[in-house]
Amino acid sequence: MHMEMGPNQGNQPVVPARTEPLDAAPVHIQPTPAADPSLEGTTLGMRAVLSLADFRSCRNLSEISERYKQTGFTFSNQAELLQQIAKDWNHAREAAIKTARSSPLPSEFPVDRLTVDGKNYALLGILHSVAAHPDSIVLLRTTLNEFPFPLAEQNLGILNFGLHSSGLDIPDHHTEGMLAAVLQNEVNSFKFFVRTFREASPKRAAARRAAETQPSNAETELGKHFGRFQSALGIRNPIAEQFSRDLLFIPVDLMFEPTPTGVRVELMEQNGQRLPRTTARSAYMAEFLRQFNPEQALRHLRDHVPEEVLTRAYQETAFVCGKGHVEEIRYFLENGVKDSRIRNAAIRDAQLLNDDLRAFLESITRRERTIRNIGFALAIGKGLALGGAVAGIIQLL
Repeated sequence: MHMEMGPNQGNQPVVPARTEPLDAAPVHIQPTPAADPSLEGTTLGMRAVLSLADFRSCRNLSEISERYKQTGFTFSNQAELLQQIAKDWNHAREAAIKTARSSPLPSEFPVDRLTVDGKNYALLGILHSVAAHPDSIVLLRTTLNEFPFPLAEQNLGILNFGLHSSGLDIPDHHTEGMLAAVLQNEVNSFKFFVRTFREASPKRAAARRAAETQPSNAETELGKHFGRFQSALGIRNPIAEQFSRDLLFIPVDLMFEPTPTGVRVELMEQNGQRLPRTTARSAYMAEFLRQFNPEQALRHLRDHVPEEVLTRAYQETAFVCGKGHVEEIRYFLENGVKDSRIRNAAIRDAQLLNDDLRAFLESITRRERTIRNIGFALAIGKGLALGGAVAGIIQLL
């Protein structure tokens, strides 16, 4: 018997309307699938019921269940549905991995486009690391030229791609409040020192020297230059580079998660679980993008920027973020943000940007200054504690 699942319940605004219909006509597949020649040589020998495109066209479990119903598959409970989703998702993973590295470099950086409530979004998910493959950097730079004023995940645009010259970072790291931001900075600092000591090992140094003898796969001088820049810093990482190139073809959730990202997030919401920090930031980003009004926020540029450039910015909001955020952002754009604390924070910040760019930037600066001051105080405290511990040990000797 088909399992009926209603829309999400909770304290949230009206769920955004999907503007495009389900694009595939019902295709009836027998419950005993036939062998799929495209998966020859993989661990999967049977045809999947739903494809990656099918999953992406569904915004929640209810729509996925309905799509299965269109193909002749019904489920008596949610557990059966989730089991079939995992099987089909694994099929999609096998097929994607098989073809990814044999595929030619795309002509542009992959852009995930969607339209919700009449607003167009372009999500550019990247591996935000200087270890990214030169091919990825070249394609991203080229594709970003299509978007006059892109927004970006906090620190991603300014630190990695210079978006501050034409675009803007949004303060998603402040989603959980000041203390959480300080603690995250402490964790990041610890990870940085761990990576630094690890990269200094003789084995890693030998691997870097070997990597420097390999020709760059970049197809432009910019890519070759970036490759040399990585080597000069001593951080060239062939494995990370290949991984970032793979991500041009394979979504992160398809590569690492047992089910689509949206399924995971919806189940957390059904169970009343608190969103992990990274997912909470994705929710903030999605709500910020929903509330962002480019015509209002960019009004001060009307006398300085050609009208056709502004028109492009008005027609589609581009957002650059870590690849792992893309599908979570898509989910929250299409289904709304349930957590009122996250939603209200994003609404507050986006409306400030819409009303007064200078005040928005000053607000971020004040927050960052506060976080640095708290972090500095913690550093002094840790230093005093360490000094006291060393003095105590000396007295015992």
